Amino acid sequence: MLPLIMERFCKKNNPPADFSAALGGIAESFNYLHFGKPMVPAGLSVDQLATGSMAADSLAQQVIPTALLGIKEKEHADIRRNSVFLIGVIMHRSSKSGFIWGHFEGIVREIASLFDRNIEQDRSVIDNACGCLGRILASAHCPLSDSDVGAFVEMMLTPVPLTTDLSEN
Repeated sequence: MLPLIMERFCKKNNPPADFSAALGGIAESFNYLHFGKPMVPAGLSVDQLATGSMAADSLAQQVIPTALLGIKEKEHADIRRNSVFLIGVIMHRSSKSGFIWGHFEGIVREIASLFDRNIEQDRSVIDNACGCLGRILASAHCPLSDSDVGAFVEMMLTPVPLTTDLSEN
């Protein structure tokens, strides 16, 4: 189903509202699924199924490139907001060996660019970027060393209090 959604709605030439809604819908869907305990259909064992983290890893390979393009979207804040939310959800759910951690530095660099007040004026984007960083830190597989966590937390807390998207608190 995901490839169909991506094909139909997640293209730059689609209406911005469709693109944003698709990114947000994908993020919300995965945010509420519990990946750690896969549902096992009758007649199968857990060993025969991919774990939830593997599902998140597979999702990451499909959507992270699109979400990173969405962060760079200059005209539509909703696309940036939903893109950074999606990245946070996927990073929070991915396994230690997942695709996404190999791109960690580049992803964090893109997220950090959203905190530049000379560029990003929409507070909902900044609020979602704070939530994204929090999800990354909450991941069991966040690769930050103890010395890097302080800088990461400082970046996340600089724009606090959140003013627009209080669900990111």
